[in-house]
Amino acid sequence: MFFYKIFYRYYFHLKRMKRSKKTGLLHGVYVKLCDTYAYYFWVLLNRKYPAYFLKHPVKYGLNRKERKEKYIVSLTSFPKRIEYVHLAIETIMRGSVKPDGIVLWLANEQFPDKKLPENLTRLYEKGLTVRFCDDLRSHKKYFYAFKEYGDANIITVDDDMFYPADLLKILIKGHKKAPQDVICLCAAKIHPDFKTMPTEWQGFENNEKINGSIYAQPYTGAGTLYPVGFADDKLLDKEKIMEIAPTADDLWVKAYGISKGIKTTKINRYRAFYIIIDIKDDEALYYINNDTEQNVNNITWQKISAYHNFK
Repeated sequence: MFFYKIFYRYYFHLKRMKRSKKTGLLHGVYVKLCDTYAYYFWVLLNRKYPAYFLKHPVKYGLNRKERKEKYIVSLTSFPKRIEYVHLAIETIMRGSVKPDGIVLWLANEQFPDKKLPENLTRLYEKGLTVRFCDDLRSHKKYFYAFKEYGDANIITVDDDMFYPADLLKILIKGHKKAPQDVICLCAAKIHPDFKTMPTEWQGFENNEKINGSIYAQPYTGAGTLYPVGFADDKLLDKEKIMEIAPTADDLWVKAYGISKGIKTTKINRYRAFYIIIDIKDDEALYYINNDTEQNVNNITWQKISAYHNFK
């Protein structure tokens, strides 16, 4: 894992350099170097690390030290990705700072026999908790964790990324500096009047550091920390979720935060998106929801804005 940490740091470094060098020959060199490195790093992780994790099992994936606050990592998955989700979970377990719990929420409807792959069940003894629940699509990532772990800070992640070793370390550090804020590493920037649509927001590679603003839209799957007491019944209204925003958990949670005046802090000036797990025959929900013809997220944002009476 030492080389994993080093390779990831260098990946982020090249991504920053690619962004900072705007023009000229040097910029072209950095772009080529960055793209080449990113590709081979992606190949390395997807081809070598599954076997590495199996050969070098993690000893234990949760925090064993006494600390004042609890941090629960929450995520969801579905049948197409269930063979791969252990990779994302293992990178969290092997991080430099460990959570107090990792909970994977799976829909009863999608796993009626409760049978899961061995590469996932072997993580039970390492600290993983798997819970079966009603299907709320991507909203399962946060919904049940807010309900059942009300005394903890909830950190949401996705099921398809190799996470850097410093993920929790950075999020917790940011939380201690701004304990009332939502803390994230990747975010889009929302226009102040809330009338512009998600496809027009500055994307996840915006290079600003954002302190205490309601105009930052966290990418919850890239690692987002929600402080104790964040949620109430309005956020956790199943009927409204499925009626208004069934495919847009990020937008639903963000709009709720805006309505409550809860601010977001994006703690890195620039943080590249993480290396994606190679999942065969899968279509990323992000691209479906942001299809230029359907504009699913745009339509959903209009519905959410009307629900919250955003002006």
